[in-house]
Amino acid sequence: LKLRETTQALDQTSQKLEEEAAVDSLTGLGSIRYFEKNGQEALAQVKRHGGQLICMYLSINNIGEITQSYGQKVAHAIVKEIGKRIAAMVRTEDRAARIAMNQFAFLLMSSGLDSAIDMAKRIQDKIASVKFNIGQNECRALSSIGLYEPKLEETTCFEDVILVTQNVLEQAIAAGDYAYRARSDFQQAQSEMQPSEQAQDIVVPVVSVVEAMNLLKQGNLDIIRHNRHHLIDELWPLLELLVEQTDALENLFKKAS
Repeated sequence: LKLRETTQALDQTSQKLEEEAAVDSLTGLGSIRYFEKNGQEALAQVKRHGGQLICMYLSINNIGEITQSYGQKVAHAIVKEIGKRIAAMVRTEDRAARIAMNQFAFLLMSSGLDSAIDMAKRIQDKIASVKFNIGQNECRALSSIGLYEPKLEETTCFEDVILVTQNVLEQAIAAGDYAYRARSDFQQAQSEMQPSEQAQDIVVPVVSVVEAMNLLKQGNLDIIRHNRHHLIDELWPLLELLVEQTDALENLFKKAS
């Protein structure tokens, strides 16, 4: 009986340790161990049953500067808040994890590249819209995103998917803050093009409201469309103020009449 109780206690402890290892204690998202394990399982599942997946990496580029300026405690609080917002945005069928101090990883299941890019922009815009007030100072998290859509074959392994995604992320970081870069070799089977020719590399700059107005005058709408979430977040406080003032003026005119 004693041996049985000891065995059960060891099993429970082992299970608890395994569960803790799968969860990032700072953000509540998956850990790097969780991401690698689930990535291998997801890849095997897609190979068996068909479908597609997108691997996406997100980097908070200025977390080192934030740590130097305000300390590790503030940097951890910012990463924790970003993790909370990411958790609220990912779909149930997707996987999200923090794989480094300043990096998050995603597996987007049954998602085409266009919809994955749209999701990446929403996440990036949400992060960019958050202002962190530190005493009298204010800072924002500056991010870059890399996405990779692999052509799944029998020999495709998750380690290779990770390596390519990391490479694409590094290209996005080199392109600048708020940039993203996407690579796809999914349609190579229908094409004789080489991988470097087939890959899609996309970088879209983030623009301010003033820059967006100038682009609108020039008729350049594509960049504005890609920045729509970010621009709405920037304009929203002004729109709320204008609505309040309009209501106040209407009430004033009613009283005067």
